[in-house]
Amino acid sequence: MYDINLDEEALPFADNRFDLVIASHVIEHLRSPSGVLREMSRVTKPSGLLLVATPTKPPVIARVAHWLRTFESKKTGETQQAFSAWSLRRYVLDALQWPPSAIIDLRGFRIFSSRKKLPIENWLWFYRLSIFAGRYLLPLVPEVNIILRKP
Repeated sequence: MYDINLDEEALPFADNRFDLVIASHVIEHLRSPSGVLREMSRVTKPSGLLLVATPTKPPVIARVAHWLRTFESKKTGETQQAFSAWSLRRYVLDALQWPPSAIIDLRGFRIFSSRKKLPIENWLWFYRLSIFAGRYLLPLVPEVNIILRKP
């Protein structure tokens, strides 16, 4: 197991080592996610996959939240960034300097979760509604996955 401060340290792995690199709910907590994304790219093999998942907000709210965060002093580990689905897409591609064709999938999660209150997450209609929302109502979903193939 590794204990790495991603804001300050490089990943301790050789170049082109992994077929798949996942950052699930990580980059929003970093002061400079672009450096970490470049490190993730460095350790991903050519044609390997990179998956970035993060909470998102509707576009206007994400812009305001991002602007407000520039005035706040956050401790390590606290949420540092605010993304919309589209700003996440743009940010990741810019940081990696990869073409848009590197994106295999950009998909959101459900609009709401019943968690323990109702068992609807196991119901087929809810599953289908979640798939629809994640694909076609992307600005409204609270979490987004972007999957990329390294050029």
